[in-house]
Amino acid sequence: MPTGICVLRPTATSRRGQEQFVHLPLSEPQLLENSDDSCKYGEKMAVNMLRLTVCRGTSFSRFQARAFLSTLSRQQAPLTSFVASQKLAPYQPQVSTVRLASADANYVNIWKAERLLAASLLAVIPGAFMFPNAVMDSLLAISVTMHLHWGVETIVVDYVRPSIFGAMIPKVAVGAVYALSISALVGLLYFNFTDVGIVKAVQLVWSL
Repeated sequence: MPTGICVLRPTATSRRGQEQFVHLPLSEPQLLENSDDSCKYGEKMAVNMLRLTVCRGTSFSRFQARAFLSTLSRQQAPLTSFVASQKLAPYQPQVSTVRLASADANYVNIWKAERLLAASLLAVIPGAFMFPNAVMDSLLAISVTMHLHWGVETIVVDYVRPSIFGAMIPKVAVGAVYALSISALVGLLYFNFTDVGIVKAVQLVWSL
């Protein structure tokens, strides 16, 4: 719907010596076809403000001001009553329980065993080179393989999570780690009992 602005033109003089004015509306450009109610309401307010500005200083402006304030209060009344009728629920923080990996008893036991194994390597590795035999070679193979297995398994469990890759891929990845570790241990034990052994092989490579 087109809107209008106030243009005052003197037409006659009243008995009190004041000029009388005629309110002539001028059409404005068409509003956007898809404008919502908020845009229409804002434009109506802008037009009313423009009317008050143009009509300032006249007796007609006081009438326009009263009409504008009355209209504005009526338009704001439904919004005020709507906000007052809405009952705000008290804030209730959502607390979720987070399960930490360190709280798992199995993980704690494995972590302790890994630390003990890492500390024992400080004695196993020098002892295998000081007393080279099949038993020390086997102990070295088992210790190193278990140490590497637990390290790789921890990486896979931490980064190949079910929340990212689904339920199947993490299981396959952990199974692949176990298969690789078992294959490595079997190969090292076979090399120890059918060949020169780990320590002797390292010494031969070092002597080249």
